[in-house]
Amino acid sequence: MNKDMLCREEQPAAPKVYILENEYMKIAVTNAGAAIKEINPKKDGRLLGNITMGLSDLSLYDSDSTYSGAVLGPAAGRIAHGRLDINGRRYQLSLNDGGIHHIHGGFRCLSRMLWMAESHTDTELCLRASLPDGEEGYPGNRSFTACYRLIDDRLYLKLSAISDRDTFFNLSSHTYFDLDCFQCSGLLQKLCVNADKVIYNTSEHIPESLASVCGTAFDFRKPACLMKQLEKYRGCRQTEFARGYNHAFILNKSCCPGAGAAEGINSCSDTGITESIGPCPDTGINESLSSAARPAAELCSHDDAIRLRLYTDAPCLVVYSGGFIDKGLPLGPGLETSENCAIALEAQDIPDAPNQHFMPYHIMRAGDVYERNIMYEIIV
Repeated sequence: MNKDMLCREEQPAAPKVYILENEYMKIAVTNAGAAIKEINPKKDGRLLGNITMGLSDLSLYDSDSTYSGAVLGPAAGRIAHGRLDINGRRYQLSLNDGGIHHIHGGFRCLSRMLWMAESHTDTELCLRASLPDGEEGYPGNRSFTACYRLIDDRLYLKLSAISDRDTFFNLSSHTYFDLDCFQCSGLLQKLCVNADKVIYNTSEHIPESLASVCGTAFDFRKPACLMKQLEKYRGCRQTEFARGYNHAFILNKSCCPGAGAAEGINSCSDTGITESIGPCPDTGINESLSSAARPAAELCSHDDAIRLRLYTDAPCLVVYSGGFIDKGLPLGPGLETSENCAIALEAQDIPDAPNQHFMPYHIMRAGDVYERNIMYEIIV
């Protein structure tokens, strides 16, 4: 990405689906929201079924309240009351979350756009989009790219952005997973997250404090069934607010390639609100995250037949267990959405970063390139 890409582009006329395929899996990506629509692992040359939540009706993506598989931006998550301070100036963002807060970039966000295809091969797809200065309140004429690349049993996603004014970016992917192919509740999956800390939220899902996961419903340092974890800690106000999970886990540094091993990941730390934890350092990651690093998270089907490992250079992972998923959205023949039907894993900076004081946030300077890298490894 370079400065020459800072221009307003016309959107394509209609949504389209692009296929990536190799001997390990078949992927379907739509230019509507640059969304992952299908991930079909293969075993002995046979497709095992779609393990991600993708809408079968492409016309629904421009208003999809679940953001199924879509790229989130310019900023993932909520920003309290739409307040964004940059260089001493306050920008008022659109209030598309109940008229109170700003969420996932506003009404006209990257998830609601038709992206342009820049290149497409059997195993790689690069899409681009742009937003003008002032759209949804954000400063800067901004250009974005989303590049999907399939290598063996791994799907890489590289998100990039650039602006002609200082601005704020927090890009992510809102991909949901049900490794049981929607044959049972998504809560029956087993989750492991490489995180000692989690962010607690208000009842409006705005971050308010940083806490240890030890001895709580958020302790996924060893694999645990989400449903059993919720039952074990029944009465937890945090999971009641979220109808399950909708929380940002602060990833240990071993999730970031080159950052070194985390210490004491299996030991309890203090249980109160703790010190500030900064984001993972810049490790110079480009196209490929190394599977030699420790995964940020691992998700398993209820019978352990399929495993998904997520690697990222993001400092945090939002786990959303789908408690507010609308019922009845079409997923394919005989399948539709329901509460907790799939689990979203959103690698990003913390939600509401500009208004939180327990973690730093970063303003991107004009002309600097922002990057976010995510890799999904699927094991069957």
